[in-house]
Parts: sequence; structure tokens; C-alpha cells
Amino acid sequence: MIDFSAVRRPGLFLTACVMFGAARAAADVASVREQIAQSSALYRTPDDWNRRRAELREGFLQAAGLWPLPARTPLNPIVHSRREYDGYSVENVALETFPGFWCTGNLYRPLSQKEPGPAILCPHGHFKPQGRFREEHQIRCAQLARMGATVFSYAMVGWQDSRQVEEHKDPLSLSLQTWNSIRVADFLASLPYVDPRRIGATGAS
Repeated sequence: MIDFSAVRRPGLFLTACVMFGAARAAADVASVREQIAQSSALYRTPDDWNRRRAELREGFLQAAGLWPLPARTPLNPIVHSRREYDGYSVENVALETFPGFWCTGNLYRPLSQKEPGPAILCPHGHFKPQGRFREEHQIRCAQLARMGATVFSYAMVGWQDSRQVEEHKDPLSLSLQTWNSIRVADFLASLPYVDPRRIGATGAS
């Protein structure tokens, strides 16, 4: 809190603060408009935007230490302990995302499904200590399954039962987490009851 006792004319001081804030906001708006104008000049067609998407994707993967992408080795999924609830089921899953390293999670599926449907990756965000076992997270996954989606809720590296890396702050966490997510998408696309053209992601944090 600001101590106004040392300010001889607090009204003038507040006015100056408001004016400074307004000037800063105007500068921010001008900066955003300039960026939009530059983008509009650079990217005019769908091909332009597709090239930009490829540039951004490669840049991110380089930063994560995943460029070029590693070989996709067999996932050797372990699926067990199926439970049925109101309109959906849950199974425990472990995927060998690269030799000797496992991604753990829960697979939520609709009980009544007649044809391949959508799938959703559902990472849990930084909610300690429960992570994907947080009530709100489980409710979201269950409701999406009731709506007809296959949902994979998976642990972040260094959380819950994903303890091959001691802590999530490990320098390799970004690489491992990104690769796990890529392989989760591969796993979902391989399931006979999933339409590989309809895979999305949602989560928290």
C-alpha cells in the first residue's frame, strides 16, 4: 500500500499516477496495433500462415531440445484396473514414451460409443499436491467422456506416479513433458475407437 503521509498533495500525486497509467496503456495498445499491422503485411494468405506455423513449431522444438524429433519407439502400453461409473469408464495407463521412460495417466472413455469419436489430451497444471487427482480435474475428464470423448489425463514429469525424474524442476522437464504429450497424441490416434482427425487438448494452468 502506498503511504500518502509523505506526499504533500496526494490528489495531484494520484492524478499523476492515473495519467501515467493511461499513457502506459495507450502505448501498449499502440504496440499491439503495430504488431498486428506487421503480421497483416507479412502473412496475407493461408500458405503464409502455414509457413509461419512451421517456423514457430520448429523454433519451439529446438528450444526444447527435440529437433529433429527423436524416433518414435513402441509405446508398449500397459492398461489395467478398469472402473465403470455413471456414463464413463476409467483405466490406469502407462506408456513407454522412449525406451525405459514411462508416462503415466488415466484413460476416460464413454460407456456408450458406436463409432470412432474425438479424443482429448488433458494435462493437469501446477496444482500441488494432487495434480491430476484434483477433484475439479477428474470432474472435467469425466464430463468430457460422458459427452463422447476419449480423454487421457496424464501426470506431469516428476509428479504423482511419474517419478523417474525426481522433481518437475529438472532441466529436462520441458523436453520430457513435450515428448510425453506428443506420444500421448500418438497413443490416442492409434486407438480403434478414436477418430485421429479429431484430437484436441485442454487442461488447466
